[in-house]
Amino acid sequence: SAASDVYKRQKSIQSKLSKKEGVAAAVVVFTDSIATITFDSNKTSAENLSSFITGIAGGNLYTASEIRLNE
Repeated sequence: SAASDVYKRQKSIQSKLSKKEGVAAAVVVFTDSIATITFDSNKTSAENLSSFITGIAGGNLYTASEIRLNE
């Protein structure tokens, strides 16, 4: 079903982000088009994570249009 496919894609992105060096946690919510990522800024950056997300699935499916830092 379509809902099942969305859930699988959501979990796939979340899993890939969670394995990236410097990422402590990642939560992806497709219904809101939001990914909340907790990361170590000494090991990666918002720009690097944005590029990583855009590169998933060959760059044709996902974009990170806004990155906000919570400090």
